[in-house]
Amino acid sequence: MKFHSYTRVNSFFLFLCAFIFWGCPDSASTTDTDSPLGELQFTFLQDDQVLYFAIDLAPSVRGNKLNKAMVSWYGTDATRMVTPDRLELKDEGESGDIIENDGLYSLKIINDSQALSNPIDNDTGRVYLDFEATYKNNASFVVQDSFYLGNIIPRITGIGAPDIITLPESGGVTFITVTATVRDANGLADIRRVGFVSYHLLNDSTSILLNDGNIINLYDDGNEVIIYEPNFTSGDADANDGTYSFRIPVFGPGNPDTTLKTKTGIFDWIFEAVDMANTYSDTVIHRVCTGMCFESASLAANNSYIDVTFNAGVYNTNGDSVVVSDFSLAFAQNGGPATAAAISSVKKDDFTSADSASVLSGGETVIRMFLNITGTPGGVETILIMPADGSSIYNSDETAMSAVAGISTTLNEFTGP
Repeated sequence: MKFHSYTRVNSFFLFLCAFIFWGCPDSASTTDTDSPLGELQFTFLQDDQVLYFAIDLAPSVRGNKLNKAMVSWYGTDATRMVTPDRLELKDEGESGDIIENDGLYSLKIINDSQALSNPIDNDTGRVYLDFEATYKNNASFVVQDSFYLGNIIPRITGIGAPDIITLPESGGVTFITVTATVRDANGLADIRRVGFVSYHLLNDSTSILLNDGNIINLYDDGNEVIIYEPNFTSGDADANDGTYSFRIPVFGPGNPDTTLKTKTGIFDWIFEAVDMANTYSDTVIHRVCTGMCFESASLAANNSYIDVTFNAGVYNTNGDSVVVSDFSLAFAQNGGPATAAAISSVKKDDFTSADSASVLSGGETVIRMFLNITGTPGGVETILIMPADGSSIYNSDETAMSAVAGISTTLNEFTGP
């Protein structure tokens, strides 16, 4: 968890007007040591995008019990001219308050425009707020406060990367440009590094870190810097625009140089950005399939079949057409009325009934899987289709589909007769 303790500047106001909160004519700024307001706290939990407010309060003043504790939140508006968010602090052991009835009145609230009128966006500098306590005799105490935000962690706001990478023809090479767009409130000059690591998900559900565990760096250099001799550049479109890029080479099968070989299967690319203070952004995970991949799935309205599209013609281990046993189907009930599902046959996608649909001949990019469903789907049940194992499904280059590849869909609610 990344958090900041902030430098605070405050001024204290004591209001003892019995009925009018603002406007007692003799009210004056004071540092009254008898004030019931104790330590003030503000924290911006950047990883979770949560604001935390807290204040120690005396339970009573001159025999009058505490009525309410509030914060007026102005965000970064130093003039306090915006309409503040009025947030109640409580000592009930919930909503960010840790211990009930300990005298520390607290609140955690999500930092976004749905929860707040004045969220912290991509801001630096100070934030401004007023802590307020009102007691039963209408005595009100207010502290105007500000906190310095300090270093704001970078944020990855977008990833540009394919979901599927099809290998080029034998001996060929293509380049895929991968991008990450990053924002840093402290300016792009505060970005030390942007990149990703690649985990290969193996057929036994374990994973290995590729590239010797090293990060693959992305660059915001406008493609003007030679990264590797003699003339390899990043492929970045525009320098200093906050979008960092790198061209990934993708090699076709059959390359005589075994070091120039693109692994096939399922990969998790984990992106991160680091600033000059060595503060890390939240990571963003992008899953990629290379080689033989599921591309899409389309379920019939009555759930009788599902058309599965592959990125290349599909064969079984013998080079023949696939059969039901080359696939697995996992069913999740999710509280719905249907209780099971299974693949009954695999055919061409030329008829909507299994009896009329043509048999497969091998090399189809779309196959129609006819389904047997037990019970009446309620629209919440899901199915996940995967290869039976890592040697069940191939393309014409004899590239196997990874055993952890899969494609899922939610069953349609059945409303027919």
